[in-house]
Amino acid sequence: MPGDVVVDANRHYWVRKREAEATRYAAHRYSVGLERNFGIKLQAICATEVETFASVFVPEDDLDAQHHSMGRGLKFSCPVERYSASTVRNPLKWRVLWWRNGQRSKDLEV
Repeated sequence: MPGDVVVDANRHYWVRKREAEATRYAAHRYSVGLERNFGIKLQAICATEVETFASVFVPEDDLDAQHHSMGRGLKFSCPVERYSASTVRNPLKWRVLWWRNGQRSKDLEV
């Protein structure tokens, strides 16, 4: 979900775990993408040893789709470098991580 990933100065990614909410959000974004018919992009962001964290990007309109080189189908994107990641469930720890690294992480939001 937007705002659920921060990256620190050492390029370590921290992911706020919200499985049920995130699954519903991703499914909704995917449905919106099917309805709009401008394409859908699944983009891997980072990974732990057992999970890969990704975003679902849906263009707003035809011009946005062209700007992101989207076709009408499904597009997959994965970074060349694998970034290490840790998950966070504690709300207080998440707030501290976001406070320390939030500005650096603005570029991650899709």
